[in-house]
Amino acid sequence: MRDRKSARRLFLIGVGGGTAAALALEPIMRRQLADRDVDLGMLQLRLAYNTGVGFSVGQDNRYGFSSPLPPCCRWL
Repeated sequence: MRDRKSARRLFLIGVGGGTAAALALEPIMRRQLADRDVDLGMLQLRLAYNTGVGFSVGQDNRYGFSSPLPPCCRWL
């Protein structure tokens, strides 16, 4: 039982630390990527904003809900 408590505590500390680091680094990364792209070879970092909800349906969605099917299968 004691092992489980320490594992849970370690997990929560890790999640809390990761969340704190992400929240602290977000404004710095937004400023860095606001006016330029970062080229890391095969990986390019570019700041982009999603105006819609998941699967990018947002403003173009005329039905008010998203379909889990890919666009090629929506005629079914």
